[in-house]
Amino acid sequence: MRRGVITTPPKPSSPPPLAASLAHIVLAYNLPLAFRLLAIIRDLANFAQICYFRRRIMPNRVTWIVTLLIVTVTNPSRHAGAAGDPAELLIRQGVELRKKGKNAAAVERFQQAYDMAHTPRAAAQLGLCEQALEQWVDADAHLAEALASSDPWIERQRTILEQSLSDVRSRLATVTVTGA
Repeated sequence: MRRGVITTPPKPSSPPPLAASLAHIVLAYNLPLAFRLLAIIRDLANFAQICYFRRRIMPNRVTWIVTLLIVTVTNPSRHAGAAGDPAELLIRQGVELRKKGKNAAAVERFQQAYDMAHTPRAAAQLGLCEQALEQWVDADAHLAEALASSDPWIERQRTILEQSLSDVRSRLATVTVTGA
């Protein structure tokens, strides 16, 4: 290859061997995740091939980067908690029901998840669903509980949860009865 001339690498006729060898590992964890990971692996393999032909990055560096990414993304301990946790599964089912407008069925799923594990995310989802069902007192309690936490999911959703709690509290009143 002459210097100054950029040549394009030949199109691979089959999937990169890296993607083919890891497909069975990725598929064992989560099917939607598997499709995303295979696309990432394919793109990284193509990038590595282009870098090798253009000599911009040393090939062994690209191999290390791809390997590190694959090990990080396909780490079974990272996905075991989310995939194997029944409370997390119930939360996901509840979210899907809410997307379909079935709030009454979703609140049951969220309540089951909350009863299994009093996680901040379960409390937040339960509170949001109770807000949609106009169960203001319960929504106030669950949203306040969720916002008292420093859970990473709560931190990402904090603005929405605070707005929801403010809306719920604007619909509540306090009655003070004093005796003579």
